[in-house]
Amino acid sequence: MTGKKIILLFGLLALLSGTVLGQRPEIVLSLVNTDKEFALALQEDGIRKAYTKFLDRESMVFTPDAANGPDHYRKQEADSAGLFRFPAWAEVSDDGLLGYTTGPFELRDHITDKKPSATGHYVSIWRRKSYRDSWEIILDISVNHAGAAAMRTINYKQRITGDIPITPAYELVKSKQILLDSDELFNVSMKAGRLEFGYKEFFDDSVQLYRENYQPMLGREKAMKHLLQMKGKYAYTTGDGYLSLVRDIAYTFGTGYYYENIRTSRFDQHFNYVRIWRKDKKGLWKVILDIEKPFEQTETNTE
Repeated sequence: MTGKKIILLFGLLALLSGTVLGQRPEIVLSLVNTDKEFALALQEDGIRKAYTKFLDRESMVFTPDAANGPDHYRKQEADSAGLFRFPAWAEVSDDGLLGYTTGPFELRDHITDKKPSATGHYVSIWRRKSYRDSWEIILDISVNHAGAAAMRTINYKQRITGDIPITPAYELVKSKQILLDSDELFNVSMKAGRLEFGYKEFFDDSVQLYRENYQPMLGREKAMKHLLQMKGKYAYTTGDGYLSLVRDIAYTFGTGYYYENIRTSRFDQHFNYVRIWRKDKKGLWKVILDIEKPFEQTETNTE
């Protein structure tokens, strides 16, 4: 065999190996199937029992106030309400241990009702400790809007190696602080009124935007067109965050409020926010999903 043929053979083997290792559809499929199993459990076992089964013990749910997931649903009485949902999009970190799903949902006051009492989209963030463990929900949030329908088609051929790195604890702490700093810088730009700068700087081109009473908006251009129509003032407070061991996908959450009239100290809407981040080619954190869920707030901010 000539030298050129040997080089060509090794090149083809490397290409095939990269395709197999770089596209691990079974990892994405495992997350999607778990979401589907959860959806089935919601119908067969009821909302309370299904959530109790699939929630991570440290999970957070927004209903609409932020609460520990297991504690919240253990206190709920079993009822006949029906929650129907299915995954329309999923993405998983390169180590295959952190991922999220999104999709439409319908809530019926009674599971046999023909018409839903509420519709919208959900965002569930999942994690697992190893491939031997099951996916569990670490965060769950949703927004209501009319006419919920699937917006995307799941891409199972995402570039995932499935390699679990051995990352020193101090590196994870450092990386998490950079993530939280990015979230805080985004928040500062919003409070300073530099909305366009903030969205251009921190939104990924493929960002998904979820807002109450609005259909999901896909892509930075559509998201910015909607957000820049708002004439009031935003103020956000970073809460906490979590990132994958391979440090390519992460999420942050916090609270915020919106002033319709910037000359008064009374805000018009108080909300929780969740942002899912992904590192770009330059190693910078970019927001790939942004969701805000309003909740009741009676206090008046006087700052």
